[in-house]
Amino acid sequence: MGFDLNTIRKGIHRAIAPRQTPPEPPQQAVVTHADRIKAEQLHFSGCQDQYQLPEIFTWWSNKYVRPKFERLGLSSPDAMFCRYFEQAYVADRFDTRYFLSLGTGNCATEVMLAKHLVDKGFVDFQIECVDLNSTLLAEGVASARERGVGDHIVVTEADANKWTPTKVYTGILANQSLHHIENLEGVLAGIELSLAPTGTFITSDMIGRNGHMRWPEALSIVHEFWRELPSEYTYNHLLKRNEPLYENWDCSLEGFEGIRAQDILPLLIKHFEFDFFIPFSNVIDPFLDRTFGPNFSPKRKWDADFIDRVHARDEAELARGSIKPTHIVAAMCNVRPGRFAPDGGLTPRFSIRWPNRAPRGLPMPLEESSASLVGDITDAHRKLDVCILPTKPVASDLLIARIQRIGQLSLVSIKAEGRDIRIELERASQASPNPCRRNWILAWDVSLRGFFQFRSFANGRRMIRSLPLSK
Repeated sequence: MGFDLNTIRKGIHRAIAPRQTPPEPPQQAVVTHADRIKAEQLHFSGCQDQYQLPEIFTWWSNKYVRPKFERLGLSSPDAMFCRYFEQAYVADRFDTRYFLSLGTGNCATEVMLAKHLVDKGFVDFQIECVDLNSTLLAEGVASARERGVGDHIVVTEADANKWTPTKVYTGILANQSLHHIENLEGVLAGIELSLAPTGTFITSDMIGRNGHMRWPEALSIVHEFWRELPSEYTYNHLLKRNEPLYENWDCSLEGFEGIRAQDILPLLIKHFEFDFFIPFSNVIDPFLDRTFGPNFSPKRKWDADFIDRVHARDEAELARGSIKPTHIVAAMCNVRPGRFAPDGGLTPRFSIRWPNRAPRGLPMPLEESSASLVGDITDAHRKLDVCILPTKPVASDLLIARIQRIGQLSLVSIKAEGRDIRIELERASQASPNPCRRNWILAWDVSLRGFFQFRSFANGRRMIRSLPLSK
């Protein structure tokens, strides 16, 4: 039996919603809340097979995401939803248990939950499904009737941003909906207020950068792998064009997609305690979605090996905190202490990517780095003299490759001077200085952060800067 992907499909689908024309540059006109609602309704009303994702995504999720749940005795996110709603039902002593789900779409998950509870013999409950799309809600009502749980599903057509609680809820679900909400503070405060003391709040959501963009440190890794791809692997299936370099598109420019994704986790931590928390993925996302994922097939060895390598890099960088996860599945409470035990995994606080600073211990990529070394390298000063102190073992060929990565620099010499290493670089003869700013920038890749300290950086005889980069 394959891994149940409905929950993750829903989130990744929304993050790469197709557009009819190539994206235009952002306009100066203000996009109002009403404009975003119209865009959201238009997209999801006309969306068929909305949770279909490429074969490579199914292969990857079965291989790498499913084991994260199986280690906790679960087969999928949906199985986790069932477990915690069932526990909340049993713990609640009211005659009728009221559950709430925000941003339900066609209520597929809610109908599944209702069927699970009924099959377990739990029948005194209602699940209120809130969504602003009446067409999808009507589909949900029809599906509930077909599966014999029509009496347990109640739909409310409303904007989740304006939702306020009207009763105490046994359990609340936000399945790939929080990243569509602007009024996160108001909604989460309402959930905290209305959740029963024995209740559970469950979410599966995307918590990366707003608009589902990559943060600079993750984007640099995406681009690193992207440059390895043959042109047939960079074909954009939604916009029908090749993208030689991955475009860091902001999905929140029109609708609510990822409107405040980066604020979700900090606000969850503020309002709730955690019983369950699985974070995962970042860099791998663009290679699996409906835009570029169809270019890959798990049946081709090169493709499978490439996805394995991207995933391994993703996991390694997540574990050491150099990038932060873009997806979470979590169960929370609001009165008692949470029961979540990290067991060596990523904690909720560790998983936050604060917008005003790079992950701890790592330099930002070039465009946002305050730790880049900048010098005026004119025709009279073609050479760079860099002295570093290694703090950990690192292969010299990797060091050389990274140091030449930006600026069209070629290696002149490398030699040891006691504990230091002195590297002399020269601007390639075919390289021409930037006509607007005659600066050459030497930037150090994030994967080498913590392996050395700068001793000096000079062109010719003139010192540009001496900058230690590790504590």
